[in-house]
Amino acid sequence: MDHLAKVYDINAQKCRHSLRGHVDSVNSVKFQPFSNIIATASADKTVSLWDMRTSLCVQTFYGHNNSVNGCAFNPVGEKITSCDSDGIIKVWDVRMVKEKDTVDFS
Repeated sequence: MDHLAKVYDINAQKCRHSLRGHVDSVNSVKFQPFSNIIATASADKTVSLWDMRTSLCVQTFYGHNNSVNGCAFNPVGEKITSCDSDGIIKVWDVRMVKEKDTVDFS
């Protein structure tokens, strides 16, 4: 089974890129504001950033102990939050590539 996200060209009605790299299901995809970057949250316990122009993974954030179910950028795009199936929310600094905060809602 492929664990990937696909980037579609809506006007041409075809797939432009397949983002391969996760080793389990992709549960969420979000666009970074004002850029060509998208984030994917995966059951492999990671959040990855992808360049849509090249389909290359530019960064992966590690730190969750369970499946990451969702992610979202802040309005400026400098931080991303992720939530896992244990009720843990993490805030990541995209530019510094590090975890900034953790909140436990379990």
